Amino acid sequence: MLRNSCYDCHSDETKWPWYSHVAPMSWWLVDHVESGRKHLNFSQWPHGDPRKTARRWRNMGEAVADGEMPMPSYLKGHPEARLTAEQRDEFVKWCDEQAERIRNSTTNETTQ
Repeated sequence: MLRNSCYDCHSDETKWPWYSHVAPMSWWLVDHVESGRKHLNFSQWPHGDPRKTARRWRNMGEAVADGEMPMPSYLKGHPEARLTAEQRDEFVKWCDEQAERIRNSTTNETTQ
């Protein structure tokens, strides 16, 4: 799901379509991808700070649960990235589990 629905904007593995080389569309796409990478870049994952990583997991789950991600504008040109309701639920659950796992490991490290 991550590669199919997230990596074009949230990694260094963007698959640039032909129209990404034609101005002014290229300006918008480059800005969009740079913004996505700034917020979350799976190519630089995980972060050194476990609290920040856990927070990113929670934020990812919330964005997918709320239908903010994948962005509707992205889905217009990439319908294969659309998540079903079941996939969204699975993704959110997975994000919550990862955040909890990191939170528990951080708590265990500080109590030892």
